[in-house]
Amino acid sequence: MKDRTLITGCIFVGLYSLAFYIYYPYYYPWLLVCKGLSVTAATNTSVTFTVASTAASIGAAALIRYTKRIKPIIVAGGFVYILGLGLTYHYRQPDHSLAQFIAAQAVEGVGSGMLQSPTLVLIQSVVNHNQVVSATAIFYSSISVGTVIGDAISGSMYRQSYPKQLTEYAPFLSEADIHKMVNDVRAPLKYAWGSPERVAVIEAFNHVYRKMLYGPLVVAGVMILISFTMPNVDLDEL
Repeated sequence: MKDRTLITGCIFVGLYSLAFYIYYPYYYPWLLVCKGLSVTAATNTSVTFTVASTAASIGAAALIRYTKRIKPIIVAGGFVYILGLGLTYHYRQPDHSLAQFIAAQAVEGVGSGMLQSPTLVLIQSVVNHNQVVSATAIFYSSISVGTVIGDAISGSMYRQSYPKQLTEYAPFLSEADIHKMVNDVRAPLKYAWGSPERVAVIEAFNHVYRKMLYGPLVVAGVMILISFTMPNVDLDEL
């Protein structure tokens, strides 16, 4: 069971990291371009997920201490996370209010907080004492692998799709302008908010960014299935 739990847990967090980094790298630029936020406002908004995730991790730790069970929290976290992704996909459009989007990010963050730390605790609880350090290292390596792959997928989608969408939605842009838009997040900001040019660029960017959420939704569904295969360890019996 120890080896299976270690492998399952590492695959689980690797998939989580993969899903997250397929879309996260372009979250901040999306806030600047598509929501028209200032740098300060975009920075403050972007930490919503982190704050919610941290708070949920603390809550999950308290629940684990009280119930002595880890699996139910991970399974519940999977459902909360996919709900948050669904809400994020729905509200990740310029015409929705920022408050709705922040709420969606908070839900997603809560789900995240119920996944990572509890999975690490589950792995550490089943391996031998002298293997805890090695298991923890493998755990974080799995996260790093998922991050690298997700970031690569995200960058590929952005660089392949965004120029095409700019050509479709903003035909007034020259090839040089499109190249600048793709490589400099500040380039679209030169167009006034509400102008036809800015609206066209927003439509192009938003189309690409919403497509980045398709993969994470599928991966989150797979994660839920994997969570059901994890052992329901009773910490009092260890």
